[in-house]
Amino acid sequence: MHVRLYIVIYASLFALLALADLTSSLLGHWLAGATEFNPALAVSGRIDVERFVGLNALLGMVTVGMFGWAMARAERADPSYLAAPWKAALSWLTYLNPFKPANQPRAVFHWIAIAISLLMVRTMAVANNLAIAFELQDLLTPLSAAVAALAPSNLVYMLVVTILVAPFWLISLYMVPHLLKTAISGRPHPI
Repeated sequence: MHVRLYIVIYASLFALLALADLTSSLLGHWLAGATEFNPALAVSGRIDVERFVGLNALLGMVTVGMFGWAMARAERADPSYLAAPWKAALSWLTYLNPFKPANQPRAVFHWIAIAISLLMVRTMAVANNLAIAFELQDLLTPLSAAVAALAPSNLVYMLVVTILVAPFWLISLYMVPHLLKTAISGRPHPI
């Protein structure tokens, strides 16, 4: 599959899930009287739609851009990560300077993984929002209550996000080798 097609598919999924996240958040407000969990997006307990759209547009541009950058360099991915993706979890500092030539073999792997994990996290957020909207048991409410009992209130959101993102990121590390092998299988220099 051509790199541009991967980028279009990723950008489409990102936009679709962002729209689903916004819609499910609004449903939670309207149907269940829920409050917005993310303090950066909340205004009087409700989601600030303009801020949500702006933040997601920025996040989308960065993520889609870096996903495209990484997919265009798929053949540069560190072969040791393809064989043992867990090793990538130990070198997350490559996010700080992915363009440095020495970091690129690791950064290619990482930026594809973070893009995939963002889709998974967003999917979980939509499911959680829908559970709240339809007054079903959700995951975030008890998790955030448990974290709030142990941490200062200004750290609760970031701790909950970290608890949720880490497993998705680790799962995505194991998805990247398949994606990279598929992406470069038609290229003249496969891994």
